[in-house]
Amino acid sequence: ILRGILFKGASEAKCAICHRALPTDLMVAAHIKPRSKCSTSERKNPNVVMPVCKVGCDDFFEKGYLIVDQGGVIQINEQMKYSDELKAVLSELEGKCCTHFNQETEGFFSYKRGSLKPD
Repeated sequence: ILRGILFKGASEAKCAICHRALPTDLMVAAHIKPRSKCSTSERKNPNVVMPVCKVGCDDFFEKGYLIVDQGGVIQINEQMKYSDELKAVLSELEGKCCTHFNQETEGFFSYKRGSLKPD
């Protein structure tokens, strides 16, 4: 349902992280706040997802390699360890503005950032 709302039947969409326009079959409705941590009402909220490509950005965000800061800017999560090759790939994304960051989504991004902090 959320995928339908997000992509509205389009054949192409822009990734909120890398900004590449790609076919929607290479895109996911990525949960900003992990679905397993969402309340029932949050699971139905279209602001809990964003369009993200399967060409790397989905895993980079989901696994915490990239975060969206309180201003909507994509940052490398310095708490993670990286090979030089991965750091180079992530550096190309660092500093971009997340196109899906706004007042309605900020709380979900804040939750995600907080869940990545070490215990």
